[in-house]
Amino acid sequence: MSDFTVSLCVERQFRTGQCFVAKVSNTSVTKSLLMNVWSCDAAKVPSGYNATLQITGYHRAQKSYPRGYCARSQGDRNSYWIYDVDGGKNVLCTTQTD
Repeated sequence: MSDFTVSLCVERQFRTGQCFVAKVSNTSVTKSLLMNVWSCDAAKVPSGYNATLQITGYHRAQKSYPRGYCARSQGDRNSYWIYDVDGGKNVLCTTQTD
């Protein structure tokens, strides 16, 4: 038997198209399971959550974001939320799935 400890550090690899669950209230997200990957087609979400958010973009962080920064096309009417990730180096654009 040996006297050593093994530590494992993991980092979430975000990919456009992946989903995770969140609690959406009006136009804001009050909590989310950002580090979990959830099926975008799932009929149910865990207790305490009411929405599935899909990653629509993964970008380098900026000091500010112009209106419509996450929109996928001009005239896009979806609601988007921006998450700072990777220690503030990058951001995720997300939108609620139907």
